[in-house]
Amino acid sequence: MSSRLGTVVVTGAAGRIGSAVRQHLRDEVGQLVLVDRVLLHAQSPVERAIQLDLADLDAVVAALEGADTRGASGRAAG
Repeated sequence: MSSRLGTVVVTGAAGRIGSAVRQHLRDEVGQLVLVDRVLLHAQSPVERAIQLDLADLDAVVAALEGADTRGASGRAAG
């Protein structure tokens, strides 16, 4: 499998927009890190679900480990 993107983090992954982004990116990434305050379950081998509140800086730093944060970013949370 040759993915165009490396590791991508989607915040608000349980919401309507986050769910749509998740489905679209699944085949385009090496790893898809799904972040939300509600419990999520990985639906693909490339997914890693993390339940956290973005107000918890230490948890956010750990979730972003390995992600390329230099490029463009987007946010699915409303």
